[in-house]
Amino acid sequence: MADVAIVGGGPSGLTAAIYLAREGFEVVVLEKGAVGGQMALTDRIENYPGFPEGIGGAELAMKFREQAKRFGATVRSAEVQLVSGASGDFKIVTDMGDYNAKAVLVATGAAPKKLEIEGSESVRYCATCDGVLYEGKRLVCVGGADSAVQEAIFLTKFASHVDLIARSGVRAHGGLVRELEQNDKITVHEGWVPVRIIGRGGGGADVGGDAGVTGVEIKNVESGETRVLTTDGVFAFIGAEPRLEFLSGLNVNVDEKGLVVIDGSMMSSVEGIFASGDVRSGAARQAATAVGDGARAGIEIREWLASVLVD
Repeated sequence: MADVAIVGGGPSGLTAAIYLAREGFEVVVLEKGAVGGQMALTDRIENYPGFPEGIGGAELAMKFREQAKRFGATVRSAEVQLVSGASGDFKIVTDMGDYNAKAVLVATGAAPKKLEIEGSESVRYCATCDGVLYEGKRLVCVGGADSAVQEAIFLTKFASHVDLIARSGVRAHGGLVRELEQNDKITVHEGWVPVRIIGRGGGGADVGGDAGVTGVEIKNVESGETRVLTTDGVFAFIGAEPRLEFLSGLNVNVDEKGLVVIDGSMMSSVEGIFASGDVRSGAARQAATAVGDGARAGIEIREWLASVLVD
């Protein structure tokens, strides 16, 4: 029996763990992937306070983890499959065993949104994980917001050229736009969308996964014109979707995007279930704001435990 089970070991979940464990609560953090979440998969973070020269996402994630562990939090590699029960007595079923907790903090972030076109089984969604596989190759990157531009720039460390497909234009912040404009290995195609990934067999890229990719057919959203870009691989960064399947047995309210709706104390519609970071409605999807969410969630959970469950 833990006081708090935190589902998700990203910046928000680990920050909450730091706050709660430091107060003497029994805290277990359950993370199915890399500790640090999306932050750990980011090549470099340059807008996080305290690191004027920037810091690698994985390095920052490890600092978060070690700080949480120093205060006594337990960090486990486990995929949460179901949360059931009620306030003060939740059961958390994972692929590595079951846990019980008085309160649950949902800090699972969001998973990359999939590109749904012909041949999309070949698409990759993590530049820092897979970019090294494309040394000297041509790549296509889909998306126009911060994450897509940042990842396209990162991919030029390996690729000979990157075509960036941005349906609604480039919508990244000014610093990234300047980097993009100065990178002569990237060609931006604004107002175009991918419609098909082409393999060596002439159809979709279903021949040997992305080993069979030879091109991407794109279409102009205004004129309807189509053309084919030669490429050896495709990456997509077109948004993210919440990871909340494990809450299916509870009546947790979500917004139109499927994100958890919280009240002023970071609590969901279910007593004892809290949410913070990218998985909660209205989140800004930045490491710094996720940390702020985690700190506030830790404080609110502490107060809730003290007022509701402590004799």
